Amino acid sequence: MATFIPSEMLGLDQTIDAMEKTSIAEYTDALQEVPGELRARIEDGTATLDEIEAFLQQTPPINDDLKSALLELLLVKQGWLLVRANRLTEALQTSNKALKNKAQSTTGWTLKSAALVGLERFEEACQAFNQAYLLKSNLGTHQVTYPQAIIKGWSGCALLWGLQGIIQLESKTAQAGVEEYLRVLDHAKAEHLGNSVMAPSSQVTPEFVPEELQDALEELDVMVRLLSIKDPFDGWRALTKEISKDWPKDVSAVDAIREQRDRPWNT
Repeated sequence: MATFIPSEMLGLDQTIDAMEKTSIAEYTDALQEVPGELRARIEDGTATLDEIEAFLQQTPPINDDLKSALLELLLVKQGWLLVRANRLTEALQTSNKALKNKAQSTTGWTLKSAALVGLERFEEACQAFNQAYLLKSNLGTHQVTYPQAIIKGWSGCALLWGLQGIIQLESKTAQAGVEEYLRVLDHAKAEHLGNSVMAPSSQVTPEFVPEELQDALEELDVMVRLLSIKDPFDGWRALTKEISKDWPKDVSAVDAIREQRDRPWNT
């Protein structure tokens, strides 16, 4: 989806797939207003963009109570198909139409976040993920599974934001992305969703990481570790305490380190 940052190496593409499938499942009642064959194709994921757009142009008689929900469903489905076709600007426009129809649409916000990730507008995408997460109480039967997908996508997006800053040599951007990642982590832990947070980039399977990004990924991982330390001296204190258990009382640790550093090594 991205041009210079392969989002698939963080598993973000699979997460976006999961968000799409779960979002459609929220519209059971509205789906009953769709003709049988098209309804079945929407449900099994085989409906085409042309079919959805053609139906959107029709004005079939629809129960007023379901009209807004059906429009939201069709716009969201159209948007996901546009994402699949890599027509990301159009997908973003469609998500905005869905949100104009219903500003509190969780699925509209997740669609918007997916389009923005594809456009590598990671800061805005994180804001959209945040909005979707704030509206998780609207998710009905999927209040358990869908927030997990949102957290996973949001954390992956934040990591890509940080990686983007590293690649472009923009330290403020890199730090903003990592700080967003840590904020997502705090949210997840508070709601017992810590396992849904994407792993730092260093834990990605090596074969999925392009060689030219190895250094950037290692730097991203270091930033995550450093910025996650609330008290920079905590780690040093713990290490000192552990070493002191076995360290000889009459030997200077500093002298020992210098001795090892200056020692000639056979090569």
